[in-house]
Amino acid sequence: MAVLRRDFGGTCGTITAYRTGSGQKVHLSVSGDPTSTPLGRTFDSVIAAAESDNARLLLRDGAGAPIGRVRFGQLTPMTTDAAPAFDPIRNAPRDLHPSGTIHGTRAFAYRLGQRWRGARPANPDPGAVTRTATLS
Repeated sequence: MAVLRRDFGGTCGTITAYRTGSGQKVHLSVSGDPTSTPLGRTFDSVIAAAESDNARLLLRDGAGAPIGRVRFGQLTPMTTDAAPAFDPIRNAPRDLHPSGTIHGTRAFAYRLGQRWRGARPANPDPGAVTRTATLS
């Protein structure tokens, strides 16, 4: 069910599965860490919270158990941010990666989108694409 968010601290989750290094299938969600600075409602408030070095996101598994925290780093200049091509298939770590047919088609779609935009594509990683597409 889609829900409108009032701020950047709300919970967002995956509808497609990821696999852990042990092969376990998980669905993930992320929300603002309640022990950190609130992210607020605007991009400026998120930047301010990140600059205070106390903004974090809480990563949870499908059962809602916390599995990690994400800490914001230094703000990346727009020219640097625009250079790499986003590719969650080829840039996923082996111990937590996308899994299944939908993610497998995304590998193809991301590569096409990168070429269409003239972006520098992610490094080829046939193993990541195969691993993603074959585990469902």
